[in-house]
Amino acid sequence: MEHVHQQQPAEAVRRYLSIGFWLCAACAAAALGLDLDGDVLV
Repeated sequence: MEHVHQQQPAEAVRRYLSIGFWLCAACAAAALGLDLDGDVLV
């Protein structure tokens, strides 16, 4: 069972980084009020 543990970290880290990046990007876009849509908050 430990053999699988050695190969997971690399892929898990990449997945967490990519998912975290997109989540931050989505949160940032939502916080900015989707500026691309035409200043929704303003």
